[in-house]
Amino acid sequence: MKNIFGCFLVLFAMGLNGLNAQQDLKLAVDKSDTRFVKDWLSKGHDVNSLLFLNEQKMTLLSYAASVGNAEMVQMLLSKGADVHLKVEFEDALMFAAKSGNLEVLETLLKAGANPMNENKIGKCARDIAQDHKQTAAYNLLKLETEKRLSLLRSKRSK
Repeated sequence: MKNIFGCFLVLFAMGLNGLNAQQDLKLAVDKSDTRFVKDWLSKGHDVNSLLFLNEQKMTLLSYAASVGNAEMVQMLLSKGADVHLKVEFEDALMFAAKSGNLEVLETLLKAGANPMNENKIGKCARDIAQDHKQTAAYNLLKLETEKRLSLLRSKRSK
């Protein structure tokens, strides 16, 4: 019985440490503490690790995009964050569309984010920006989508 209880305590403490680490990462992004995040990554953590933040699974890149932290987004991309990674059908560009930060959106688009990706209900980043009344973000994403569609059409006609 003592062994079972001891194992439970160890597992519980490990879970708390994981939650504390996630909260620390969230605070680091909120405060633009790139040094803390770089230190966390240097300890062997995966830049594309799944986290549970704001009652939702997401990557650190998605969280940084959701709060409009352009400096953190750029740093995470430079450390290998996958701009294409979707968690529960949402990618970082969709999170950025909610916040409407144009610098973050442009950074993600330059890194190769696809504005035509759709979430589980068929909405792309442009639609999400519109739903969140982010007019400038909507216009940017609409223009980028039109450019990409035009490019695809021209490739098909060749």
